Amino acid sequence: MLRTVLLATLLFSTVSMAQNLLKEPFDYPVRDSLDNLGGWSANAVTTGKVKVVAPGLTYAGYAGGGTGNAVRFSNVDNGSACSKLLVKVDSGFVYTSFLLRVDLLTLGSFAGYNIAMEQYGGPTNINMRTMIERKTDSTFRMAIVKTEGPVFSPKTYKVKQTYLVVMKYRFVPGAAKDTASLFVLSSGVPATEPAHPDTFDVAGNDVVDIGEIWLSNSYGQTNLKGSIVTMDEVRVGRSWSESVLEPANTVLAEDFLYQPDDTLRGKNGWDVFFGGVPMKVDTTGLTFSGHPGSGIGRALKITGGSGSQAPFRPFSWNSGDSAIYLSAMVKFNGTNALPGYFLSLANTGSGNYRASVHARIDTGYVRFGLSATIGQAPVFSPGWAYPVSNTFVVVLKYRYIAGANNDQVSLFAFLPALPSSEPAFATVGPLTMPNDAIVPATVVLNSGAFPVSSPLFGATFLVDGIRVANHWGKGLTGVGPSAPKHVPDRFTLEQNYPNPFNPSTSVSYTLAATGAVSLKVYDMLGREVATLADGMQEAGAYTVPFNADRLSSGVYLYRLDAGGTALTRKMLLMK
Repeated sequence: MLRTVLLATLLFSTVSMAQNLLKEPFDYPVRDSLDNLGGWSANAVTTGKVKVVAPGLTYAGYAGGGTGNAVRFSNVDNGSACSKLLVKVDSGFVYTSFLLRVDLLTLGSFAGYNIAMEQYGGPTNINMRTMIERKTDSTFRMAIVKTEGPVFSPKTYKVKQTYLVVMKYRFVPGAAKDTASLFVLSSGVPATEPAHPDTFDVAGNDVVDIGEIWLSNSYGQTNLKGSIVTMDEVRVGRSWSESVLEPANTVLAEDFLYQPDDTLRGKNGWDVFFGGVPMKVDTTGLTFSGHPGSGIGRALKITGGSGSQAPFRPFSWNSGDSAIYLSAMVKFNGTNALPGYFLSLANTGSGNYRASVHARIDTGYVRFGLSATIGQAPVFSPGWAYPVSNTFVVVLKYRYIAGANNDQVSLFAFLPALPSSEPAFATVGPLTMPNDAIVPATVVLNSGAFPVSSPLFGATFLVDGIRVANHWGKGLTGVGPSAPKHVPDRFTLEQNYPNPFNPSTSVSYTLAATGAVSLKVYDMLGREVATLADGMQEAGAYTVPFNADRLSSGVYLYRLDAGGTALTRKMLLMK
């Protein structure tokens, strides 16, 4: 087929490829101020601007790094600050990752910050933030702040070394229960979120929401005065994968991270082909095992046969791709509804539909169908029908084949889980495309058909977690939010292993609740000889190493204080 990349597709590529809430590589010219670049707005302070510098920072394995320049903070007395609006988030998680290099710390540097997350359009409370504190000329500590704090990690970090830093905010129902965590990595990028952060904070009131990011050159503070800090590749997402990993094969991700009753037009690259009744965002989202959009945002509610607007969002594709995959979660409500289409691929601009997913409901059972164009009658699976009470995942595959008028489209429908590899046989298809000279580069949502008509009349349905990927892989089938980890039902302190030991051993313990934890080692005279843990820790199971290389042979006590419980055991060092 003839595959010509449309100009409009290229114009939308920056928006549509971003799975993150923010992806900032600072790919701007070197200048003395970040003001008014890429949507950044500065406050009224005119001195001590946040500068754009070259080169950018790099970190092996991080989705960002090496693509643009960086920003530098000189931390003058009460310098300037820049902010940028994001999509408002008030549930689930917010992950903010960035590359950080501390170049110089002055003698009086303590507990200062250069990056913070803030309430959407709210007062400058500067809520979740990462703090830096000097220890020596060549080392420093880092801390996380929820709304009060800070809570420092027991680790020390090196000046002039690049670190990957991840801040995580977790919204928890109830008052003053949210948590803020900090992960600091010196090498490597874990494929999944580490089980334990370097430090975390639960103190203070919960935030209303998170919807702004601030970069501060010591605005309203003097704690880092004269210190030099470089930052690059800031990313914000709703999961570890969105912020830190960002699957490379995903070219569009839409989790409807908007407010209930919001409409799509003008948001995140969405426009409408048909100006009927606007579709609105629902109060909740959908979940489905194995789908990367599961449980992240809200869903779009559609009334079948209503003649609603036909929202569309373009995406970019690589001319070397052999196929594109469009997936979404969908849940129906209704007893009977005539066939109609609700999810389609189209070209950019004119609304020339290339492939559409159809549905019909018969006595409370839904079936899915496929058409190559909206002028063709849909083909439904003869035997695949399940109760409408389920949440389904549909995957529309468009396969490019050399030659004219022979591209193919296939439909896969899944319940209750999404397979990690593409099935050998589709639910419907493949169907041959009659005119494949038109490039499918847009996702379109419909209420059954363009005009008000009978298709899907009598049904309402939710659509969520839309993904477009160039192969069946991480971006299409990646695991969504991690399942809740097991929380122990009591505090325990295990016998160290090995025991006796020389000179290293490990101590394991469990925490039944989040709180302050102290794990220390004492000699038989009651003198403290080592601290293995000291600070806030989340509920869970932990194992910490202990090296007694500098101690003499003998019996030692180790004591865990947590949750109002004190537990003590003996260990034997034999050299």
